[in-house]
Amino acid sequence: YGCAGTSYVAYGLIAHEVERVDSGYRSVMSVQSSLVMHPINAYGTEEQKEKYLPRL
Repeated sequence: YGCAGTSYVAYGLIAHEVERVDSGYRSVMSVQSSLVMHPINAYGTEEQKEKYLPRL
């Protein structure tokens, strides 16, 4: 769906670097990925995945 496809370790390293600049932005990034993208990817229909995931 156009996502980066990184591992959890890579995500953690990216989040750490983003937090060095702005912890608020890192919080937004975490909410976006874990509370928005993951449920759509895990439980959404193919139509929902194709509609929402590329834009996130």
